[in-house]
Amino acid sequence: MNSFTFDGVSSETYGVIVSGTQTFVSPERDVEYIEVPGRNGTLLLDNGRWHDVDIVYPCLLLDGFNTDFPAFRAWLMSKVGKFVLTDTYDTTHFRRASFRGGLEPETAIRMTAGKFEVVFRSQPQLFLNSGSSYQTIGSSGSTIANPTNFVSLPVIRVTFSSTTRNGTVTVGGKTVTITGADASPLYIDCEGQNATYLSGGNIAINQNSKIALTSGEFPSLPVGNSVVSWTGNISSVAIMPRWWTL
Repeated sequence: MNSFTFDGVSSETYGVIVSGTQTFVSPERDVEYIEVPGRNGTLLLDNGRWHDVDIVYPCLLLDGFNTDFPAFRAWLMSKVGKFVLTDTYDTTHFRRASFRGGLEPETAIRMTAGKFEVVFRSQPQLFLNSGSSYQTIGSSGSTIANPTNFVSLPVIRVTFSSTTRNGTVTVGGKTVTITGADASPLYIDCEGQNATYLSGGNIAINQNSKIALTSGEFPSLPVGNSVVSWTGNISSVAIMPRWWTL
């Protein structure tokens, strides 16, 4: 039997069996086709992004529909926002998705069994499990290899060697200059475009650190190898690469 897991809870918890026939979808590129009078064909304007996709799971409850479906529905309806979505059809990737709602079950056998579809609205990326943990960079000047065909936006964890927390980190030719970090380690989120630190187990905005971007952009990890180097009072650098594909 197959299942999906949403925010750490499996559909099997509620006895729900799923089909993966509509999960292997690909996103549509966000482009505009412009017709120009007097010109053959069309001009293509690429907006540099992909659209979200709908992930549809045809589901079955073969027994206990009266009790299990209401509990299953309440659980899904309580999830507001985007969460990690995985399924047993693809164990090497995960998605970031939200539940769309609108469950419409068809019941049978005196309402002890039923079938329905669960629809999630997902970001276009399929994130690699291998890119969701930190990789320690052995020494300044080492490389990290992007195994996909897409540029990723990592989280860079910077650990300082003293209470004087200054230095530079260069990833893929883009440099971040750090002055006066008030905690160690410092987390530079290149997707969220901010710097944070761990405080009491929670992520908090680092109000006192000053971060300057030499290139004007947060670092990214292009296809192939990227050199990672650092200077100053930095003892180690680790990267959560966030590899993704489509």
